Order: sequence, then C-alpha cells, then structure tokens
Amino acid sequence: MVQRQAACKNPVGVTVTFLFLIAVCFCLYTYLVFPVLLHWRAQGARREHDDQSLGEEGMAGHEAVESVSIVIAAHNEAKNLPAKIASLDALDYPVELLQCVFVSDGSSDETVALLKQACADRPGWQCHHYEQAAGKPTALNLGVAQARGDIIVFMDARQSVASPAIRALVSRLAEPGIGAVSGELVLRDDLGHEARNVGLYWRYEKWIRDNESRLFSTTGATGALYAIRRADYSPLPADTLLDDFDTPVRLLGQGMRTVLESGAQIFDQAEGDSAQEFRRKVRTLAGNFQSFARYPWLFNP
Repeated sequence: MVQRQAACKNPVGVTVTFLFLIAVCFCLYTYLVFPVLLHWRAQGARREHDDQSLGEEGMAGHEAVESVSIVIAAHNEAKNLPAKIASLDALDYPVELLQCVFVSDGSSDETVALLKQACADRPGWQCHHYEQAAGKPTALNLGVAQARGDIIVFMDARQSVASPAIRALVSRLAEPGIGAVSGELVLRDDLGHEARNVGLYWRYEKWIRDNESRLFSTTGATGALYAIRRADYSPLPADTLLDDFDTPVRLLGQGMRTVLESGAQIFDQAEGDSAQEFRRKVRTLAGNFQSFARYPWLFNP
C-alpha cells in the first residue's frame, strides 16, 4: 500500500517506465515481429508469383536484351580500378549493346590515367573528369547525361561484379511494374570467403529485402549495383546522401516496385574497422531521414 502510494506520488517515474516499455515493444516489433509477419505474407505472394511464372513460361520464349549504359562515379579509386575493369571485361552481355561511362569526381591519384587508358582500348567506354570534387550525385547526373542505353546500371568503382549480373538485372527489369532492380552485395573477408563477423546481420538484412520484394517492393537498392530505365531517371539534388534510397523511393511514389535480384551479384570486402562501419551506418541513416523529409508521403500508413 505504501509502495503504491509512493508510485502515485512519482509520476515522472511512471512516465519513464511507460516510455521504456514502449521503446522495448518498438524494438521487438522492428527486429522480430515485423520480419516474421513480412515473411509470412511474402510466402503467399511467392506462391502466386510462381504460379504466374509457370503460366507465362511458354509466352516468354526469349531472354530480355536491351541496350545498357553502366555509370560509375569514382573518387581516388586507383587501387580498386584494375580488378573492377577486369570484371567489366568479363561481363556476359553483348558488347555492341554495352556502354561504360566513368566519371572521376575530382580524383587526385592515378584514377584518371587508368580510366583514360581503359577507355582508349575499349569501344563504347567513356571517361569524364572534373578537377573539383562535387560529390557522387553530381557525378551520376553527368554520367546519365552521357548515357545512350535504354537501361542505366549504376555501380560503384570499388567492387567486382559477377559475369551474369547485367543479364539478370535486364531480364528482371523487363517485368511489368518494376522500376528498379537491386543486385545482391556479397561480403567477403581477407581470404575471399564470405565474412563471418558481419555475415549473420547481412544475411538477415538480405532476407528481409527478399521478402519485401516478393511481397511488393524493397525500401532501397544496393548502391554498388542497381538498374533503372533511363526514361525513369530524375537528376539528383547535389546534396543527396543516398542515391540508392532516394531513387527507389521516388519510383515507389510513382507506383513502381524495387526488387532484389540474387542472380546479379557484386563482391565487396567486409569492413573490419568498427569505427568506419559506424560512420557508414550514420551516413545511411542520415540519408534515410533526408529522403523522408523530401517525400512526406512516406509518413502516410
């Protein structure tokens, strides 16, 4: 009785306890309840999609092949470019339908020399450079302006891309209602194996993205590899933090889906520095908040 009376006389403590319980429930819903509900709902969508695919198999008849422009923004990527260029050379896609546009965003190392040499030896490759770094959005806008393909494939300069990736992206983008197709980022450790220290969380995140895309649409794409139609591209504001979130969200506002295509893989080194990984996460969340501020309709349930 005395304790009950004391609690009644301490409304601040009651309020703090109440807010704490709300926060706990919110975390449980976000990381446990929501993924389970999403997976459950996506199973029905998966069965429906499989049934439609079986019914349309005879109608398809051939693989979708369209002209593609790969746009890559690079800033001081000299150490990564040889492996990147080698993986681009190995792409399984008709050379006559493939264009590569590199934009050096104020690089001060050997990036420009490497790109000029690569473009001189390969028809359909272009290199553009400006002295003062202006940021990735500006570089992407310039690259798309130079693109001739019906489909734009955005890549980062750091990662190597799997040979079948372009075919997988183009074929998936040909499906009705899809505005963007995200590739699958595969993280590896120093020995070339999939990283175990971040593998569990990354597999969890990809599992959520897969279920989202099966149900309707993911909330973003993998910035290292994703594709959209050139006609659907809108120039990015220069201060955009996450093009791979801003663009899919804008397409979603137009009723177009973003889906994950596991057949299009790109390989990256797992981040071993926790401080660097923390900075990356902060930038990601800041970009999310920026897009929410630009598109207030996202707050409409």
